[in-house]
Amino acid sequence: MNRLELVHKFRKARENGERPDLSGADLFQQDLSRLDLHDIILSNANMKGCFLIETNLQNADLSGANMDSAYANRADFSGADLTHADLSGANLSQANLKSATLIKADLRDANLFRADLSDANLAGARVNMNTKWPEDYDPIDAGVEIG
Repeated sequence: MNRLELVHKFRKARENGERPDLSGADLFQQDLSRLDLHDIILSNANMKGCFLIETNLQNADLSGANMDSAYANRADFSGADLTHADLSGANLSQANLKSATLIKADLRDANLFRADLSDANLAGARVNMNTKWPEDYDPIDAGVEIG
């Protein structure tokens, strides 16, 4: 699925008063930068290498999504469900992850520098020594698993 198809399906669902559900969509390396996709359902979607720069994904369901190596700097994931999402190697610098659910998410090699992780749930998230954190953020207190 390309950017135009995604936007069309998103808008059509909104016009019908529905929450856009694109579960399992293949969005491999698509440029979705600066789109407003709040409340979208993209659970188990293939978003590997996607460009999500400044994309609005507030309250989105991204559970189980493969976002390996995604470029999501300054994206808004506030309130989003990223449970079991693969964010390994993703650039989430300056992203808004306030109140996001990242339970059991894979954050190995992810860049979270200057990201807002306030009230985010990272219980059981997998990280490694290459995961970059915001200054003064203690991932151990957040309940992450190093390894």
